[in-house]
Amino acid sequence: MIPEPAAGADRTLRRRKICNALIALAAIHFVVFVVTIVVLGGDALTGRVEDGHYFLGNHGLMVETSRAAWHLSAIIGRSLVYGTFPLGVIAALLRPRKVGHQRPRFWWKGDGN
Repeated sequence: MIPEPAAGADRTLRRRKICNALIALAAIHFVVFVVTIVVLGGDALTGRVEDGHYFLGNHGLMVETSRAAWHLSAIIGRSLVYGTFPLGVIAALLRPRKVGHQRPRFWWKGDGN
């Protein structure tokens, strides 16, 4: 007979899966953001709009682009910075560890003795 896992173990497993999904979503969104920067030549977060012209910023250089491309970059960038990235960080901090796994010891905390 196989013993059933405790209710607390089920909640911990479910919480770990949710946290893993949020971390993966943030990582994928970051990759999409980087790919759009490379493809478009910059991002709207550091760009600007002047007199109906749309510019993407890239290390201080401004690249003129279409309105649609600027809005796409703005949506991807802002949703990453204000949405999925903070969620990914919070999920990483709240993610339960597996039983028996301890956090690594850091040199400034000593060897634990």
